[in-house]
Amino acid sequence: MYNIVVRYFILLCLLWSTAINASPVSHTGGARVEKGRLSTEARVGISFDDASARQDNRVFTRQHIDYGFTDYYALRIGWNQQKADNDNLQHSDVRIENRFQFYKQKKHGFDFGARLSYVHNSGQRAGKARFRLLGQLDVIPRWTLRGNIFFKHDVGENAQDGLDMDIRTQLMHRLAYQNDYILASRAGIELFNDIGRLDRGYSRQLHSAGFVVNLGHPHDLYTVFAYHRGISNAHPDDTFKFALRRVF
Repeated sequence: MYNIVVRYFILLCLLWSTAINASPVSHTGGARVEKGRLSTEARVGISFDDASARQDNRVFTRQHIDYGFTDYYALRIGWNQQKADNDNLQHSDVRIENRFQFYKQKKHGFDFGARLSYVHNSGQRAGKARFRLLGQLDVIPRWTLRGNIFFKHDVGENAQDGLDMDIRTQLMHRLAYQNDYILASRAGIELFNDIGRLDRGYSRQLHSAGFVVNLGHPHDLYTVFAYHRGISNAHPDDTFKFALRRVF
């Protein structure tokens, strides 16, 4: 009975998030943790905005390494860089992320977990303590619904009061296409909703929608291609994303 309640709570959170952006290198994360699984990933994103020179031709990069110590806990360490138009690529932040998985697809019929992380920003910017809930549910054969809900708070020097919230939703379809270079493929749509401070109006929030393609390749290589269109004034008009992951 308890598992049924948790399952419907996850589905409610996922559907809620579709009714309500983040960095151009942010993805809709999964909850799965596997003991002994080591992976490295590099991401790049670029944004274009006709109305805002500050967000036009802006490049973001991220790298991280992730290792599963048990089937329920993994540690991820990552670092970000960004480049404004006509400027050099600069270090942005370092982050430490603790990933937990509480429910697994094979045993419970769905994946559910949480992440607790700290982001140390460069310069005079305050750090961030972040708590993130993640759920994944196969709604019908070959279709998977995934959702994330973030809560963030400033910490350290120059910290401001108030709680930030982000919501991400992804609906993916597993495709039958395969060849010598593509062993698995999925395609779908995403919604990213960076609400920020909970008292912030819609025009100042970062909302985007787009499509994403995930591909699996030989030698445990994986790639992600995504495009998002801003659907609020504060979000860049167009954002393109790419990621390359290697699993050992």
